[in-house]
Amino acid sequence: MGMMFTTVQKAIKIGTSRGVILPAKELKRLGVAENDELELVVRKKTAAVTNEELMATAEGIMTKYRKAFKNLAER
Repeated sequence: MGMMFTTVQKAIKIGTSRGVILPAKELKRLGVAENDELELVVRKKTAAVTNEELMATAEGIMTKYRKAFKNLAER
């Protein structure tokens, strides 16, 4: 896989279609010129989780697998 970047952009109306604007800074960094072909992977952004939700999930995993993590750490 070549150089890449990840960005979140809003879909904008272009005629009867929708489009996104790619950041010029990233395109320049990649050396993208007019008419270059780009490979895009498109997916709808999912809702972001809060730090509290993330920490609660992590703590739940640590509690559930505490013995397994302890065994791994002792190897």
